[in-house]
Amino acid sequence: MKFDVEGRAFIAAWDRLKLAQRKNFHDLPDECEARPLVAQANFLAVQRTNPLHDVAATLPRLLLIDFGEAYLAWVRDPHSEKSWDRMFNIRYLLADEFGEPE
Repeated sequence: MKFDVEGRAFIAAWDRLKLAQRKNFHDLPDECEARPLVAQANFLAVQRTNPLHDVAATLPRLLLIDFGEAYLAWVRDPHSEKSWDRMFNIRYLLADEFGEPE
């Protein structure tokens, strides 16, 4: 599975959950669905710059990521400009690179 497939799946899930329109990430009524995407956004932001991202970003690799730890690290400082920028920009960067999901 290639990174572009992973990226498009991420964009589709992000849009389905309407994460860009949310203001509060401390009280997630759909936490089991939203929490992994928040962590995945951070992971994908880093993987975009990895020359081996086609290999490293396969589904089994994504499933091995400690989603809880990444989410908790982000939530500790929800006002961190870097975290917010990375989280929200990755959806649009991936869409620019691979196109919008159908």
